[in-house]
Amino acid sequence: GEFYDFDSKYVSSAIRTEVRHGTFSDAERKAEEYSRALISLIGIRHLCRLDFFISSGKAVFNEINVFPGMTEASLYPKLVEGTKKDRRGFINRLIEKVSSRDRRI
Repeated sequence: GEFYDFDSKYVSSAIRTEVRHGTFSDAERKAEEYSRALISLIGIRHLCRLDFFISSGKAVFNEINVFPGMTEASLYPKLVEGTKKDRRGFINRLIEKVSSRDRRI
């Protein structure tokens, strides 16, 4: 309960998610570079969330979530909202994009 437990991840909507714009550290820029490379290598086309630990000036890859949760407590929708995009509109556009290319959801 002190850090990020089951309730924080799946139940509570009280978790604070920060979406920053502007200046990033070298480690944060490296995490973005790694993310783009991993997404390309794996062949992800629509959405995913890559998690990194940033510590002591280094970006350490933790996990990739190829179908992130969309509950009130989930990080992905909070990140979408942090970009000032409408979450419902984003999800609708995502469904349209996926279904127009592939017909499988």
